[in-house]
Amino acid sequence: MGFYEVYNYDVDLIAGFGFRKTMKHVCRRLGVRKKDILSKSRERDIVEARHLFWYFAKKWTDSPISLIARYSNCTHSTVIHGIKNVRNIAELDLKRKMIENDRKER
Repeated sequence: MGFYEVYNYDVDLIAGFGFRKTMKHVCRRLGVRKKDILSKSRERDIVEARHLFWYFAKKWTDSPISLIARYSNCTHSTVIHGIKNVRNIAELDLKRKMIENDRKER
């Protein structure tokens, strides 16, 4: 399952997750290791997984960003940036799909 499919995954099935369960879920769905997500790696797949973990940790646990940052061994501003990236990519994906659908109708 790719980046966009994980973003749109049914949250009701996963409500109440803590950091460990959220991490485990993201790792399993994207095929990456927890060790890699918590590393300083800048490989695209790892960065996307890390950003998705932050996004879902915020969404599913309602934890403050400072706590997510501490768990991830980074700054709160880095987590904010990653969460914004996930939101922006999701918006772009929706716009892309809308444009593709418009073209198919013509």
